[in-house]
Amino acid sequence: MRTWHIVVTAGLISLIAWPIARGRRMAAQRQIVHQVIDLIKDCKTKEQNSGLGVIPVNGGMPQQPADPNIYINGKVLVWDMDSDIRSPIHDMLPHNLRATLEDRPITIFMLMNKGDNVVGRYSKSAQSAYLGFTGIAVASWPDKKAIGYYSIPSTMPRSARVATARPEYGNRNAPIIAWILSLPRSAP
Repeated sequence: MRTWHIVVTAGLISLIAWPIARGRRMAAQRQIVHQVIDLIKDCKTKEQNSGLGVIPVNGGMPQQPADPNIYINGKVLVWDMDSDIRSPIHDMLPHNLRATLEDRPITIFMLMNKGDNVVGRYSKSAQSAYLGFTGIAVASWPDKKAIGYYSIPSTMPRSARVATARPEYGNRNAPIIAWILSLPRSAP
């Protein structure tokens, strides 16, 4: 009886401690992002000066990085500026590329300025099909250096589907992940 009680108690302690530790990690990552948030204006200026920004699309996937001057220095943190939390894209990256609190330096990809353009309409449901775009400001930390700002298109929405009363959107995550993975790595 005591053994069962100890196991349950230990399980309850770990169930309580895990969200607390996760919340602390998220708060620490939020502080890092807020230290470089002022660099967004500098990132956008770099895009205007380069004449680049939108990545060419081949079936919705990027063919090459938009700017050969952008690189990953150290590990990567992908942050959603709209919701002010770590983006789910961060967890989709390979484990060896994801930044932890102990990593230095970190390249931060700040997702913002999300928009959608109508690219078609489904004949039976009359619902719209949208191609999405996500603006991404890139900065490095702890040196607080603006790297660039780019707009990444989503994949194309399906050309045919079963009739439904909802619009169709292209996948935003896959092209962003492919773009990040295509960037050159610099020596940390």
